[in-house]
Amino acid sequence: MSVSLMALVFAILANSGANILIKKAGTVESGLASYISVWFIAGLVLFGLNLVAYTFAVRSIALSVAYPILVGGSLVLIAAYTSFGLQESFGVSKLAGYAFVIAGAYLIVR
Repeated sequence: MSVSLMALVFAILANSGANILIKKAGTVESGLASYISVWFIAGLVLFGLNLVAYTFAVRSIALSVAYPILVGGSLVLIAAYTSFGLQESFGVSKLAGYAFVIAGAYLIVR
């Protein structure tokens, strides 16, 4: 696996983790406290790391390829976490929507 592809995979993991931590910050704290909680700060750090890794990745991966991979990969990870970790509903229509997004990303990058 190339270094650029590893950076893109790390960006996907960091982006997904950041979104999950920001969600956690909003559910365990309220008001201003949610913005200074450890969850929120950790989410910001992961967003920063995502930005660094993604910037590195797009130096040698076309943006029109890297972005759909980032979005599709993040979508899959966040959907899995929210379904299993947060017990959010995951019906047939949501599954079909995710499938269309992933199929569209695949068509773009091939």
